Amino acid sequence: MNNPPEKVLITGVNGLLAANAIEAFLDKGYLVTGILRGKNRYRGIQHPNLELYDGSFLNMGDLENAIKGCNHVIHIAALTAQGLTKRSDYDKINVEGALKVLDAAKRNRLKRMVFVSTTNVFGYGCKDQPGDETRPIKSPFSGSFYAQSKLKAQTQLLIKKGDIELVIVNPTFMLGPYDAKPGSGRIILMGYKKKFVFVPPGGKNFVHVKDVARGLVEALEKGRDGEAYLMANENLTYLEFFKILSKITGQKPALLKIPKGILIFMGFWGSFLRALGLKTELSLPNMKILCAHGYYSNQKAQKELGIHFQSTEKAIADAIHWFRKEGMIR
Repeated sequence: MNNPPEKVLITGVNGLLAANAIEAFLDKGYLVTGILRGKNRYRGIQHPNLELYDGSFLNMGDLENAIKGCNHVIHIAALTAQGLTKRSDYDKINVEGALKVLDAAKRNRLKRMVFVSTTNVFGYGCKDQPGDETRPIKSPFSGSFYAQSKLKAQTQLLIKKGDIELVIVNPTFMLGPYDAKPGSGRIILMGYKKKFVFVPPGGKNFVHVKDVARGLVEALEKGRDGEAYLMANENLTYLEFFKILSKITGQKPALLKIPKGILIFMGFWGSFLRALGLKTELSLPNMKILCAHGYYSNQKAQKELGIHFQSTEKAIADAIHWFRKEGMIR
């Protein structure tokens, strides 16, 4: 006799990763419940094995109702905005919210929780020696309220998990379809059909969001309890990234490098405005991040989870195709 399909609860399903994760879990035969505030905000696929629950994971009543009957939970929802001025704003959602999900999962005797953190809780490296899951957080990411909150969340979850199995997934910079805000896809729009593109001096690791989504399935099925897995792919300078974008779009914009000193000055000015209580994405840590080369390795995910990664070129092309289909670009 075949066992009935297992059911997963996915939080934050109006976001880029969660919309792709729903598709990945449905493709593997899971039943999926997605929780979000306002079903009309969901932009992913429709499927008979998908149930959308209108509510907030921060509300224990909503969370308890959504999680009933589930076997596992994939906690993706998070506050990622870079303009907030208080660490407590991030902790309320990213730390306290994650612990609420853990408590609900334990009370309902779920088998496993997969928590989506961020790559920046680990120390980055260079292209020859990229960062991995063994390296502690380092500047400038250690000055980011978002990264601080994610590090605190995964640390607290590991301490308090008890009998439930917990696996942590740490994606790098994701690109691909279903970026409805847009979020990370803004970097594509910054260079799309522009005559001039201002390029920061640093770089980062880019990954196709569909590979991360499949990685969540593999983390649930194969990940070791208590372990973290970087979902990373190509380490590129921003200049290399915009050259790839130009190749895909057939455009030839002038790529103008921004001197590091200008970004640092802007960061000081932004931090001053924040000290006055003004919300702005400008801050000294954020500008230093644009100057850093945040490079990471995917060796652990490849070895233990069997993840294979698509090129950044494919990720950009898929994101552009989706933006066009949604009428967000022409």
